[in-house]
Amino acid sequence: MRGGPRAPHHAFAGTEAAWLAVVLLVSGCATRARALDPPTEADPPALLVAPSAETRHELAHAVSEALNGASVHVADDALTTESHLIITRAERRDAAGRLLLGRSTETPERFDLVKHGDACILVQERTARRWPLKSARCIRATDRTALEHALENIGWST
Repeated sequence: MRGGPRAPHHAFAGTEAAWLAVVLLVSGCATRARALDPPTEADPPALLVAPSAETRHELAHAVSEALNGASVHVADDALTTESHLIITRAERRDAAGRLLLGRSTETPERFDLVKHGDACILVQERTARRWPLKSARCIRATDRTALEHALENIGWST
């Protein structure tokens, strides 16, 4: 008889523990999913406006940091016409121009520029890590037509 009253209590405690584990698992998955979501309307895609040498250096430094210190070369017009940047590993070739290691199967890294308030933020797609570009000026990518009209009005063309 003594074991009788305890059995339901232990079964209930086991059920509570199982439910707690499920709740923690689901909330952990939801948190992980939110961290990997692409930029939302709150952080719309952006384009750099007249990037300076300092901005290009800051951009290259952020990309290098994201790639564990790898040396990177970023074009002068990077992120000025598209809000994403694709980085691929340079392929090594022999003197005859053949690939040294054969075909590369590495996935390129993608970075997106977003506007968060007045800040320009570089986001690594794979990890969702973010780097503010402090020296950068950017506009929403959807405002590009407005920028083109403004440049045409001052005699510049895009």
